[in-house]
Amino acid sequence: MDNALEVVSQDGGTLYFLSDKVHGLPPDGLSNTQADIFSDVQDMMLDTLEGLNGCIMAYGQTGSGKTFTLAGNLDSSPDQGILTRSVNHLSKAIREGSDGNQIQVHLSMVEIFCESIRDLLSDGPGSTSWCPAVQRGKELGTIIARATEVAVTDYSELVELTQQALARRTMAPTSTNAASSRSHCLITFTVQRLLPDGSVMRGKLSLVDLAGSEHHENTLADVERGVPVDASLCVLGNVVKAVAK
Repeated sequence: MDNALEVVSQDGGTLYFLSDKVHGLPPDGLSNTQADIFSDVQDMMLDTLEGLNGCIMAYGQTGSGKTFTLAGNLDSSPDQGILTRSVNHLSKAIREGSDGNQIQVHLSMVEIFCESIRDLLSDGPGSTSWCPAVQRGKELGTIIARATEVAVTDYSELVELTQQALARRTMAPTSTNAASSRSHCLITFTVQRLLPDGSVMRGKLSLVDLAGSEHHENTLADVERGVPVDASLCVLGNVVKAVAK
């Protein structure tokens, strides 16, 4: 079956999960390089220039490569993830555009840990600060009030900000991953474009690195902290199913 992931259960049954694209491992003949994965989503970054919003979520078991897919190895070009490639892609589009000096790109990074939101780019006491509740408005849509937003102008600045933020993220070892992300991480690019008539067009791209789904008896993860993670992933699954209908 094309573009389907086949899973054989313990009782011998077969389940198929349909998708738009499947990236696999050799020798299956399927490509799974960082560049190939980014090529499937790169148009989302350019859509922000037209005032559109997009979201990319990395979901899977702990240790499956979610953070690597989104962030990758910042110091290795072949292993750069969607985050760094998006900035390079957008910067090139702005440079080639006639109104590049009228476009601003801002970055924010927060984590959701034990039902609380923490600002990973804050320079306040304790390295991180607690953010107020999520707010909704007609003009800006859904936002996290007072979360730090930093203007991003080049790749080196992005690397420094990303390394700073990821170092503050909550991690803990499990039996399957020595550095497992124990929180959901939300990375948001906000693109503001000044139009000739003086109005402002805004677009957002959200990259979501979800905490790993897991069976606690298999991974030996902290149950107290893991229960809110698994509960939130179940709620997210229900939301996705409702939207799909």
